[in-house]
Amino acid sequence: MPPNTRQITIPAQIYHELETLARFGESPGDVIKRLMKNEADEPEADHDEERGYLFELVQKGYLSADQDLVVDQPRKGLRHRAKVTSAGKIEIQSGEVFSSPTGAANACLGGSNNGWDKWHVKDTGESLSDLRSKSKKSRR
Repeated sequence: MPPNTRQITIPAQIYHELETLARFGESPGDVIKRLMKNEADEPEADHDEERGYLFELVQKGYLSADQDLVVDQPRKGLRHRAKVTSAGKIEIQSGEVFSSPTGAANACLGGSNNGWDKWHVKDTGESLSDLRSKSKKSRR
């Protein structure tokens, strides 16, 4: 075992889920690191009870209220749809409203997902992650 590492025991089902979430060449440990980083990318200061994580993107015009978002599940042949609210939240087809893209993606896809990468603007195909990067660059 490499220095500064520890071993943990997890149920086989969780390990299988990590393998499912892995991108090309990623180990289960890499998946855990990526998921932990994604959680850190959604700090509490980015929203409050009234506003969602997308509020700044709506304010700056990168997204608009009622804009259609999609997330695909190609293996299942499914496309989930959602709308951006004026408060910067995501309303999925079931009517549930989520403050974070990750919460909305997890509700639609199951498991643990990076909602910033999974959700795309229906009309342009741009991911929320791409829009967030553009918004951050415009701050500089």
